[in-house]
Amino acid sequence: MQGRIIKGVVRAGLVAVLPLLVAMIATAQTGTITRSLIDPRGAAVPNAKVRAELKGQAAKPGGLTFKAVSNAEGRFTISTLPVGTYEIQVEADGFEHKFRQVRIAESQTITLDLQLTVVTACGESGGADIELTDSDKAEIIGQMLDHVLRDQRENGKQILLSTRSIKADWVRRLPGREIIILPFQKIVEKARPGEVLFYYFFSEFEIHGDCVAISFVEDGFTVVDGFTQGCGLCGSGATYVFHKISGKWVGKQFSGWIS
Repeated sequence: MQGRIIKGVVRAGLVAVLPLLVAMIATAQTGTITRSLIDPRGAAVPNAKVRAELKGQAAKPGGLTFKAVSNAEGRFTISTLPVGTYEIQVEADGFEHKFRQVRIAESQTITLDLQLTVVTACGESGGADIELTDSDKAEIIGQMLDHVLRDQRENGKQILLSTRSIKADWVRRLPGREIIILPFQKIVEKARPGEVLFYYFFSEFEIHGDCVAISFVEDGFTVVDGFTQGCGLCGSGATYVFHKISGKWVGKQFSGWIS
């Protein structure tokens, strides 16, 4: 009788311990991939999609894939990866896709040697840089203003546009819009203490071969004790690329952001 009890206790103990042993063995046969993703300036890249695909004989038919998304600090971790060779793919908006191949050994943690590269608006446009005339710049500015403002429903709203990077005569009138073009200092004079004043400006024209890139930015500031202060995360903007086709400038939006 006592022997049966002892056997029962041993059997029950094995049943309780066995899953733990299996889990410990499985963990010992796996590894981890981690990394803090940064851009060329050293800033964190959040919301990047990371994909690790097992390759070679260890892979199951149809493939075995693990996924993760980088957090606000740009960090991601993929753990409990079976031992084997992996192809790592990283995708993030505004950055080139990155690929790496790594080998995971038992209980190994690998920190990827990886830095994301910003995608340039004009890509690898070749040839000598074109020269823009004032007429070219006026056409490009006009198309951008028409595209950005036509979908806004606040017709009749006054728009303050800085002369930064542009000349006033490059800006044509738009139906239902009052565009006031001023140097930045004159815009500052319109600000009321303690209130946020929004205005627009264009970036410099960037020329790469036959491609032209330029951004249109909305920003805001307040005036405190006679000094301007940025309003922090209140701006937005979009970058456009243009090519001259059959004598006419043709553009498209490359990217946009809201800060």
